[in-house]
Amino acid sequence: MQIVKQSLYLLFFCYLIISCTTIITNSNENDEYEKIRNLINEVYKTPYPYRNSKLKNDVFSENLLSLISEARVVEKKSSERIPESERKNIKPIFLIESEIFASLYEGYVSYSITKITIDKNKHLIEIKFINDLNATKEVWIDKLIVIKENGLKLDNVIYNKDKTGVKDLKSFLSSFNEEYYKSIK
Repeated sequence: MQIVKQSLYLLFFCYLIISCTTIITNSNENDEYEKIRNLINEVYKTPYPYRNSKLKNDVFSENLLSLISEARVVEKKSSERIPESERKNIKPIFLIESEIFASLYEGYVSYSITKITIDKNKHLIEIKFINDLNATKEVWIDKLIVIKENGLKLDNVIYNKDKTGVKDLKSFLSSFNEEYYKSIK
């Protein structure tokens, strides 16, 4: 009887440990979900994040931030190639006018996070975007990659292939930057 009693105590003790570990793990996971939601809301709270001068650079991974910064330099250099007297009438050849943080050229009006997949160092987030400004309401899902790099950072946007001919944000920015430098050789 004593052995059965000890076994039950041991079993109960193991159950408590497992339950507490699960609660702690779920709590940590909930914190991670909340941090991801906050990051996404910071980036997407206003349309055209690329043009949002109030958006802090610390929301982007080093790699993505480097590509964004280079694209801004390219736009400036392209603009400077136009004579001062013509700048009101002529657009620079290398200018990002579209929404580049979502698949649809015209951008989005609203968004919602539909799925968050948490991995050790890289998270995949699905976002449903809506643009109902035109006669036809556009609805699509893009995927975001968020990485751990001194906190959570947006690393890439994987475009919906039905909305654009470009694979993702990093590919777009790389191509944009490369095309400019090829054009000035």
